Amino acid sequence: MDGNTAAGEIDAAQFGRWINLAGRQRMLSQRIGLNLLIAIGEAGPDASTLETLDAAVGQFVEAHQTLFAARSGPSPLAIAGGQAASAYEQGQPSARNVIDAFIAEMTQILSGLKRGQRPGAEQVRGLVPGRCNDVLAAMNRITLALEQDMAAATEARARQASERATRISAAARDIDGAARFSRMIALNAKIAAVRAGSVGVEFAALTEELKSIADRIQASSSCIIFDVGQSAA
Repeated sequence: MDGNTAAGEIDAAQFGRWINLAGRQRMLSQRIGLNLLIAIGEAGPDASTLETLDAAVGQFVEAHQTLFAARSGPSPLAIAGGQAASAYEQGQPSARNVIDAFIAEMTQILSGLKRGQRPGAEQVRGLVPGRCNDVLAAMNRITLALEQDMAAATEARARQASERATRISAAARDIDGAARFSRMIALNAKIAAVRAGSVGVEFAALTEELKSIADRIQASSSCIIFDVGQSAA
């Protein structure tokens, strides 16, 4: 399955969930930076600040794993392909590398803070605003790419629905034409049966049944054509 086909099979609601997750990561990256600065302030980290920082890092990692780093099998965006997968994997440095480095460094710093070890000023300056801004920029690119993928998928699904409706309408018209032809044959056969007198009585009953069947088929095909037209409108 190629990327475009896969993306076309994903509905807008799923893309919406991914876009929300990407937006959440953008917000969390800034919250992490802010709480890190608070944690290393002159007073040192208190329990509440550490708890908030720990929760923010955990939520960021969870959202990242949901979008990009599935524990088993390909990630959702790898399956979908499209612009978002490219935005994550490509670039110098790639969004993948930026985010992985951010997670690794924040996890290491958080672990040290819990043990009473404060990071050096140079390391903190590299993270805030440096790496935090890099993550924000990377997630902005991915969010934009997701929005483009959603628009492309929505357009593809609409096009597929239109093509399907066209095929159904064409088939229904063929059925309708066959039913009309069957009715005409049944009518001619009935006239012939009446002319045949008593010999054609049983044949006349059969042609009446054939006409009834053709009428039902024609009515059904007309309903299909009408319903498809209403759905496409």
